Amino acid sequence: MEGALRYLALHQGAKLILSGYAIPHGYSETTAMAEFARANAVPEKDIMVDEKGRSTYVTLLNFRRSSPLRRVLIVSQDYHLPRALYIAQAMGFEAAGLVVSEGAAQPAMPFREYFTRLKDFLLLRVSGWFNAN
Repeated sequence: MEGALRYLALHQGAKLILSGYAIPHGYSETTAMAEFARANAVPEKDIMVDEKGRSTYVTLLNFRRSSPLRRVLIVSQDYHLPRALYIAQAMGFEAAGLVVSEGAAQPAMPFREYFTRLKDFLLLRVSGWFNAN
């Protein structure tokens, strides 16, 4: 969030799209991020929330369906960013990435990321086939 807020401070008019899954009657990642953004003077009109973002693919699909904006900056960990950019570009976004870290050493790529990359590759191929016909 701090990296995204630094970017917003330099790029007036940019929108902040917050994505995550809200646990029913429990913790909401997106609510916590939106509250942090508001506490750091991000105008409400510049905050977009997607609580149905169970995956990067679904988040970008939801955003593509709900907004005419097609230029995105994806802020994420270094192991996740290549996949997120691949998905965004395959969906027709002009996408750039900003790597953030929490200061602690992170694994090069978590094991589950290998399977997630395969899943998203297949989703894009199947959805592309349906959209082409």
